[in-house]
Amino acid sequence: MANYDLSGSDGLSIKFYLVNNTGASIQSGRRIDIAAKLGSYDLPNESLVVTMRGYVDLSTGVLDTVDMTLVDTPIKYNPALKNLFLQKDLPNNKALLLEIAPAIDFYNLGFKNLPVSAGYISVYAYFSTVAGVYSDLNASQGEQIFAEYDKRLIVPDGPGITLKALNGSGIVKDYSFRNTGEQSFSGLSLNTNNQTVYISRNGVCVVGVSTPSTYGIRAKVSTLNGYTKPCSWTSYNALTLNHNLIVNCVFPVNTNGYSQIRSDYTDSLIAGLNDRAKLNATKIAIYVQEQSSGTIRRFIADINPLLQQQAVTITNWSSGTDIGTSLPTIANNFGLFAPSSCSLTTSSGTSGLPAATYRVSYAFFYTTDNEGVTSISHSVTDGCYRDWETDRKSTRLNSSH
Repeated sequence: MANYDLSGSDGLSIKFYLVNNTGASIQSGRRIDIAAKLGSYDLPNESLVVTMRGYVDLSTGVLDTVDMTLVDTPIKYNPALKNLFLQKDLPNNKALLLEIAPAIDFYNLGFKNLPVSAGYISVYAYFSTVAGVYSDLNASQGEQIFAEYDKRLIVPDGPGITLKALNGSGIVKDYSFRNTGEQSFSGLSLNTNNQTVYISRNGVCVVGVSTPSTYGIRAKVSTLNGYTKPCSWTSYNALTLNHNLIVNCVFPVNTNGYSQIRSDYTDSLIAGLNDRAKLNATKIAIYVQEQSSGTIRRFIADINPLLQQQAVTITNWSSGTDIGTSLPTIANNFGLFAPSSCSLTTSSGTSGLPAATYRVSYAFFYTTDNEGVTSISHSVTDGCYRDWETDRKSTRLNSSH
């Protein structure tokens, strides 16, 4: 390492590669700890700046930064904060790339009669198995998630049945963790209700564990298939012969690819949550109602959940499924995302649609080839941890219902 003047400013960084050669993936949530010394003396907290750069493929050298929100964010290292960890599984034959730089202030060292000008800085980074910090608050306040940061809430992480635990703090089984960062994880079963997401003493979330006595329950999750509630009907539009229906569907997706959980969702902790979850549907059901008969037909279409809107052309009335004259009734807790809106126009072309007056609506559709997380509960009535209502100094506890 180059010379460093103990000014407290960031020095030159050195790359560290934490290699996974275990033959299996290292699970997301595994903490990274760092031991650092100046000569034979331990460095005080926040004497190093650590930046995660991503996962390096040891065969190709390709750097993977997908779904890693901590990447390229300098962190003043403090082992008590537990804020360095794997945000997704680290595959075998890949390495976590860290850059570590000194940021040592001479006046914070507290060394007496130590010739620091001749000292060497030594740094050792490693995967840790240590859990959170023991806390006696559990005896007086109980196990809980603190109402700071994003409360370690569980949300969908895009198409499929992957989940994301947002950052947060809490007390689990007598141990506390502080501002554990976002973590993507999997393990859910397809088309299954009431699956348990556990949280460890270190704030790491998993689906199902072999030793639940060392974990608490953060959420209950369902992946049941079905249709969400549809958006509002459009106005009726007259269609003439040899014309098609063009349905333009607007999705609850913003410019950075994130979505808003619907504001009327039954779990108040995540209802209306914005810029944290990703839309997880890749199919929609378009409902078309013919005005004179009232008949509704359902048409299924594929969508790209990263787009903000998408047009679907309907050309053949008989290709839709007749569902009667009313839309289906949907449970209030089914479907985390609300279809935004749609509009209807027509275009000329070969068509199998009768000349008539139509209106349209659409819903998200989850099925065997479009599995997704369709309900989440953080409620204490489902056995989940309480959240602290105001801040970590409060004594009032609040459930999600």
